[in-house]
Amino acid sequence: MFTVETENIQGYVDAPQFLTERQSTYIALIADDGNRFLSYDIVEGTILFVDLEIEYAKGELSCFVNKKKEFKLSETEIDGYEYVGRIVAARNEFEV
Repeated sequence: MFTVETENIQGYVDAPQFLTERQSTYIALIADDGNRFLSYDIVEGTILFVDLEIEYAKGELSCFVNKKKEFKLSETEIDGYEYVGRIVAARNEFEV
């Protein structure tokens, strides 16, 4: 299972209630680098909740990491990247 190094934690966010009712381990990431997953309503700045305990399944939106600790989203495995976990929730926050 992927582990988070303490020095890489930038802050904490409130998780949706349905996640706190499940017995699992989550990390939250902020989407950047463009708007590639619009079909999932994921845009730059979306908070993504990753379940570290769900096994990989092809076709499910998942998070992967490389040796440089760079994260990528994909529905399929990526060469040079290790599976981290499945995207189980996304939250967009907008200032008006």
